[in-house]
Amino acid sequence: MESRDRRARAGASGAYFVQGMCFATVLSQVPGLKDKFAFSDDDLTLVLAAVPIVAGLGSVLAGYLAPRLGSAPVLRTGGPLVCAAITAVGLVGSRPALYVAVAALGLFLGTVDASVNMQGVAVQARYGRSVLASFHGWLSMGGIVGSLAAAAANKVNLPLGAALAIVAGFGALVALAVGPLLLRRSQEAEHVPVHEGPVPKIPWGPLLLIGMAVLAMYIADSATFNWSAIYLHEALHGSKSVAALGVFAYVIFQMLGR
Repeated sequence: MESRDRRARAGASGAYFVQGMCFATVLSQVPGLKDKFAFSDDDLTLVLAAVPIVAGLGSVLAGYLAPRLGSAPVLRTGGPLVCAAITAVGLVGSRPALYVAVAALGLFLGTVDASVNMQGVAVQARYGRSVLASFHGWLSMGGIVGSLAAAAANKVNLPLGAALAIVAGFGALVALAVGPLLLRRSQEAEHVPVHEGPVPKIPWGPLLLIGMAVLAMYIADSATFNWSAIYLHEALHGSKSVAALGVFAYVIFQMLGR
């Protein structure tokens, strides 16, 4: 195995880690956001729903940019922007400003989601064996660190803005450090098999069944991620520090599964 491939794997692992850490630390702080902006459950639902909706646009943007520039430049830009967005979420003081920050967070999360998986697939192709599961393990590891950071911040009553800014600062440093390790556009294409002959017919029936199963999984995943901290804090009367551990418990078993 070439050292270039090992460096690329380390770079992609770091990018997955930052993405998981930033996402988990924001969701672990949902009770604090709800209190700060006096959101009702309905208000909060709309805010949380905006993230995956706008993230879809971010994925489309990455799909447009990556074939032209390579996934690495998109990822090197998107990672620090995710960190900047979670800082903004913690520091803004009005609902309109929060909506803008949340929209930016969703856009950059979606951009990174798509580009980091493109990078991961390219690294896997160079390895010639499955390594994607290890990348998603690093995503969950980031979630563990992010949720524990939120729990610790809430334990010492650190202001929301400071708590998110600390995680964002660490995430930005990691993202900038691993950026040079990522595969360049020419390297991504080196081990991609070229298909010859007619385009195979898409098996829509089995594909739709798999898609429905994935949809159900993501609904359950989003419900757990988005609402576990609120449930522990409001329904079970746990402290905000304990509430953040709900996300921690979820991602640690998620990592074991991966």
